[in-house]
Amino acid sequence: MRRLAAVLLVAAAAAPVPCAGGQLPSSFKVLPNPVPNGNPTAKPESNAGEYERPYEAPYEPHIGALSAMAPCPAGQYGARPQCTKCPPGTFTLPASVASNADVSACSSTHSRLNVLWLMADDMKPIMGGHYKDALARTPNLDKLQRTGVTFTNAHNQAAQCTPSRASILSGLRPDHNGVTAISGQLRGVYANLVTLPQRFKRAGYHVAGVGKIFDGRSTGGSQVQDHDSWSVPVHNPYAGMYWVSDAGDCGYGDVLFANGNQPLVQCSLSAKGDSDYPNYQLASHAIGLLNTLPTPFFLALGLQRPHMPFNAPAQYWKQWARADMLRPQANRTALGMWGGALIHNEEAAKYTDWSHDRPLQPGAPLRARFVHGYYAAVSYTDAMFGRVLDALQASEHANSTIVVCTADHGMHLGDHQQFGKWTVYEQATRTHLIFAGAAVAKAVRNSAVASPVELLDIYPTLSDLAGVTGAVVPPLDGVSLVPMLAAPRGPAVRSVAVGQFPADCCRNIVSYMLRAARFRYVAHLEGRGVGFERSEVHSAKILHDELYDMLEDPAETVSLVVSRPDVLARMRHIFAMYRSTTWRGVWNANATGL
Repeated sequence: MRRLAAVLLVAAAAAPVPCAGGQLPSSFKVLPNPVPNGNPTAKPESNAGEYERPYEAPYEPHIGALSAMAPCPAGQYGARPQCTKCPPGTFTLPASVASNADVSACSSTHSRLNVLWLMADDMKPIMGGHYKDALARTPNLDKLQRTGVTFTNAHNQAAQCTPSRASILSGLRPDHNGVTAISGQLRGVYANLVTLPQRFKRAGYHVAGVGKIFDGRSTGGSQVQDHDSWSVPVHNPYAGMYWVSDAGDCGYGDVLFANGNQPLVQCSLSAKGDSDYPNYQLASHAIGLLNTLPTPFFLALGLQRPHMPFNAPAQYWKQWARADMLRPQANRTALGMWGGALIHNEEAAKYTDWSHDRPLQPGAPLRARFVHGYYAAVSYTDAMFGRVLDALQASEHANSTIVVCTADHGMHLGDHQQFGKWTVYEQATRTHLIFAGAAVAKAVRNSAVASPVELLDIYPTLSDLAGVTGAVVPPLDGVSLVPMLAAPRGPAVRSVAVGQFPADCCRNIVSYMLRAARFRYVAHLEGRGVGFERSEVHSAKILHDELYDMLEDPAETVSLVVSRPDVLARMRHIFAMYRSTTWRGVWNANATGL
């Protein structure tokens, strides 16, 4: 029987059980709307030094779970009229999981699917497979794509570590949770919001984090990363995060961004091997947890590459000739682009080998070296993720673990004169998103989805796949991707992806982007003061907007505001819809043909 392609847009995780009278429960603390990025004033919901006890309420079956035809009622699986009721104490799994021959359609608290989350740092989708990067050397992530569903048009909601990770893990847009830049605090607006790992912990999962999952600047430090989210403390012993553990032959120790006294690209000639780097140690610790954690588990591994500085063992550099890494589009900005939203490569300029006198126009040798270092760091990251994936396949959990692989955002490698992130343009907002393992039925593995999705969608998707349902307050802003995992060629679950970032030039301007299947719309909003009060998103005037055809002009070289008034009008209308609802609930619009 053919699979039903059209399913409810709103997953259970995005549509919580209404509270009495439509109000938030009295126990849920909502702080006054501060200027975003203010310091939190609320106390943590658990006692200091004591990790939260697992939530032991009964599970609620996912009413909208997919099936081969029309979905069965809650607690049953199959297709109408042949629905089968799961035994007491069990729940149904979505069809993308239940149709996997290795997984039963019914699960219980003792046989719930595990979750393995692989998170990279500053990684644009440089890999082969469905991402088709001919220069990439990523055999492990290419293999992962062949065993899963790849979302090739996935975008973050703010291209900087702190706001992007806060958005992904809270399930809320930056304008909703108040974390719009690097100084924002995760619980600064909603003291008792439930993060993604925290939700799994409350559902009885053993939740562990290794490396950089949250950004520590918004969550109590890199070795805390939001106390209430974990069953045990996060394992992240590398306070500097970007060092080589024994780097005497490179002439440096702990690599910090301060003082501008370290080279950007390091250790290309180092004789040191994989195990001398912190990310190897982090991967090793994650492998140990895979074999020792009680089930069900939620294990998140965050590697701190390919973030600057680009240090990686020599073998990863030797895969390319330096001359092959010079990109022709470097030092070209788009016609019709408003330059105030571009960065001045401040992050790169903190290193001694960057062009401090001309930060936007580095010479060709340094541009090629930057790209070379980035690709080497990506390849090293791929190797470390490969070690963990191989360990999973060799374990008893191989057929009962959902795998999701992504990054917090992408990276400009010279386009628009940019070498960094912190913009709302394609190379900064787009990253990889792969669901594999028990999340994907064998029949649809090695599929790709080109319609736009958001990293916000990970939260409700993992919740649905694992059967972790029930009310979440405040309501999530993401949409479950379970329908697309079951039918990758079926209808899209959202019309556009939305992202934002404060303009580099002016503290009262915030730039937004809307990415449809083909076109990218960019609008720069001018507010009244430093940053935006959340209410200003509705009323701030559009200072300048831009439009790009990502099919014909993937490098965003010419804005089509004048030449495509038809598309511009539709995009402006969709953006107006977004501004009228902002973050609240799931909104959508007709973007057919866009």
